[in-house]
Amino acid sequence: MYKKIMIIIIMVLLPFCFIPSIEAGVEPPNHIPTQSNPVPADGSQLTTEPSQLCIDINDTDGNNMYWEIWQGGVLLENGTPFSYPTHTYAFNNCTTPHNAYWSSDNVPLKMTGDTEFSCSNYTNVSAVDVLNVTTNAASLDYTHHHFLFNITEDTINITDVDVNWHGYAGAYLGGAKPKWYWDATMYFDTDAPGWYTADSTTLYTTDTPYEEWINYSLHHELDDWLDGDGLLEIAIQNTYAGQPSIVYTDYIEVVVTYRTGGDTNGTYCTSDVSWWNNDTCEEWWTWNTTVYDGIATSSETYTFQNMPCVLSGEIHPENNSIDVCPCASSICVGVGEYYDYINMTVYGRSQYEANYSIWNKYINISDGYFCFCLCGYIIDAWHQPMQYNTTYEWYVNTSEYGDPTHYNVSDTYSFTTAASADDCSAGTLCRGDVANYDGYGIIGILGLFGIIAIFLVKKQKEE
Repeated sequence: MYKKIMIIIIMVLLPFCFIPSIEAGVEPPNHIPTQSNPVPADGSQLTTEPSQLCIDINDTDGNNMYWEIWQGGVLLENGTPFSYPTHTYAFNNCTTPHNAYWSSDNVPLKMTGDTEFSCSNYTNVSAVDVLNVTTNAASLDYTHHHFLFNITEDTINITDVDVNWHGYAGAYLGGAKPKWYWDATMYFDTDAPGWYTADSTTLYTTDTPYEEWINYSLHHELDDWLDGDGLLEIAIQNTYAGQPSIVYTDYIEVVVTYRTGGDTNGTYCTSDVSWWNNDTCEEWWTWNTTVYDGIATSSETYTFQNMPCVLSGEIHPENNSIDVCPCASSICVGVGEYYDYINMTVYGRSQYEANYSIWNKYINISDGYFCFCLCGYIIDAWHQPMQYNTTYEWYVNTSEYGDPTHYNVSDTYSFTTAASADDCSAGTLCRGDVANYDGYGIIGILGLFGIIAIFLVKKQKEE
C-alpha cells in the first residue's frame, strides 16, 4: 500500500520536475533608473541666481539611459536618444564565428558525437536557394541539425531576437501505404533542464515534402537563452520517431535588434534658464525630469523658491496711506535676516515725475528697522521738498553687501500727502531710527538742513 501511494505521488509530481525555467509572460527583472541630487535642491530657496538645472541619474542594471529636463511643459534639454539597429547572423562560409553540426541517433537531441558541417555545407545554408544540407538516417529514429551562433551584443542592450529557419524534417511511418510524417521542431538550449521546445512546422503527411519557415522570437530574459559567452544554441529535429529520419536545412539566420545611444550614469544639466526670473522674491518654481533605460521610466518633479524677500514686510507709511504730513512723517523699512549685511536704496517719485530718484541709501547694514524723514530729496543737486496734496510712489532695492549681483526689489508702495499745511501739526519734526542707524539718513539730514537754511534766510529777510 505504501509503495502504491509513493508511486502515485511521484507520477503527480514528475511532470513539474521538467518545467523549463523560462515561463510564458514573465518579464525580465529590471531596476527603475534612479534620480538624485537635483540642483537646485528640491524644496530649497535660492541664494544666487540659478545658472543650471542638474540631476544625477543612475541605473543599477548598467543600462544606458535617455533623459529629459522640462519646465512648464517645455523641453529644456535631453540626452542622447536611443536607436534600434539590427544585426543579422547567418552562415556564409566556413570561416564564420558560428558553427553547425549534424547527427542521427535513436535518442532525441543527443548532442554528443555531432559532426561539423563542411565548408560547402556552410555555404549551402547561407541563403534561401536551391542549395541545402540534407541529413538522412536510414535506420535511426531522430536526426537533428545543431547550430551555435555567437552573439556579440551585450544582452542588456538586446531588445529582440528572431530566429528564422527554412527547410523540412520528417520520419518514415511505413504501413500498408507508406507515408512520411513531416513536422520539423525548433529547440533551444536554455538555463532550464533539457532543451526548450520552441515551435514546429505545420503537421502534414505526404509523399512529397516541401520547405517551410519556423520564425520564432525569443522572449523573457536573454540570459536564459544565451550562455555567459553569448552563445545561442538551436536544434532542428524531426518531431516523432520513425525510420528513416531526415532533416533538410536550406537557410537559418538570427536577427538581433539592439539598443544603442543613451547616456551612462552621471550628472546631466541644462543651462537654459531663460524661463526663470527674479522679479518676485520667494516665488516657487517647478521643473520635471524623466529618465528611461529602455525598459523602465522614472519621472520626478522638483521645486525651488526664488531668493528670499530681504525686506521683512514692515513698512511705514502703510501702502496707499493718505494725509501724510511732510517732515512730520517718516519712511520706515524692516530688513530681514537672510543676508548678514546688505546695502539698501530707497527710490521714489512724485506723481509729477516720470523717473524715480534716490531718496535714501544705507551701506553695510544688518537686520533691523530703518527710518528717515519725509522732508525732501535731491534731483540734479537740487533739493526737492515734499509737496502737499501729492501722491508719491516708492520701492526698495536690497543687495548683499560685497556682492550686488545678489539683490531683491520690493513691491512699489504709495502714499498721498495732506492737502495743506493746515492739516498738519505746526512745528513737528520727525526723527530717524537712531537705534538701528546712526543718523537720520543722508536725504533726511540734507532735507533737515535745507529746511533750517530756508528758515534762517527767511528770518534774515524779515529783520
